[in-house]
Amino acid sequence: MRSTNIRYLLLTFVSASMFGCTSSPSEPVDEASITPPAQIKLVGSVEEAIGMAETRWHAGDANKAIYFYVKALELDPENPAILTRIAEIHRELGNLDIATKAYQDALLLKPDSIEITAALGVLYAQKPNINLAKEHLNKAIALDQARIKGYAQSRSNMLQPLDAESPVAAYNAYAILKDSKGEHLVAREYFFASLQQQPDDPLLLTNLGYSFYLSGKLGPAERYFRQALRYDNHFARAWTNLGLIYARKGQYPRAIQALKQVVSEADAYNDLGYILMLDGKFEEAEEMLNMAIKLSPKYFAKAHANLEKLKLEQADLANR
Repeated sequence: MRSTNIRYLLLTFVSASMFGCTSSPSEPVDEASITPPAQIKLVGSVEEAIGMAETRWHAGDANKAIYFYVKALELDPENPAILTRIAEIHRELGNLDIATKAYQDALLLKPDSIEITAALGVLYAQKPNINLAKEHLNKAIALDQARIKGYAQSRSNMLQPLDAESPVAAYNAYAILKDSKGEHLVAREYFFASLQQQPDDPLLLTNLGYSFYLSGKLGPAERYFRQALRYDNHFARAWTNLGLIYARKGQYPRAIQALKQVVSEADAYNDLGYILMLDGKFEEAEEMLNMAIKLSPKYFAKAHANLEKLKLEQADLANR
């Protein structure tokens, strides 16, 4: 049975408090010794187990949700949808290794699934495992583009417009990989394609803005960061990136105001000082770091550490 290993992993995850046992999550669990507590209803069908799992999940009880999905998997071990849902739950809980194993098992059962391939690619990008991420993201996008071309009867090699079924997260993750390799024009093609489906997504807008920032195009970068904030005024990455923009433009008061939307005033001055230090603007950096220390002299060890680093950089520059 291909699902045996994932079931074992899932059972080792479920908390000892749920089952009344003392094994740690890293220790093997004797399945024969596991009996569900009296308050957990036994299930007789896959549909009932899935229904109970979703009810528990939406009630905020992840352990019992996983328990019922494991029961569903016992009743239907070759069902990729169950494994995919298990993977999604573990991904949300931050259990990336278990989520990866569940997606892998699901993909064995349904090798050409765009949804599963895309989800696994995005997960590999998070871990990160760049080679596996690239492999799965490429495959997911190729399958999706072939599906769209089939519907549209298009033979064009250009990126086809996405539709409601397209895995936007995979296109976004692939674009980020391209940006990391310096292929900014290609990256932006995928960001723009994603935004056609999700035009009000602050994450996509911020990623697109950062792609322009990496290319030195500060004007478009600032516009997309601000657009992201129009949809979500609390989106931290957009504010932080705006701070970078203003720092690069020499607009330090505006940079501080942007950074203060995310961190304290002392942290904002420290962060700006660090940015300026990396840019080689040592005099301005020292001013900002001293201001950070002034705002929080007793507790602000980070600014002191950055100031010491700045002095070493200045001394090294002077000795060249």
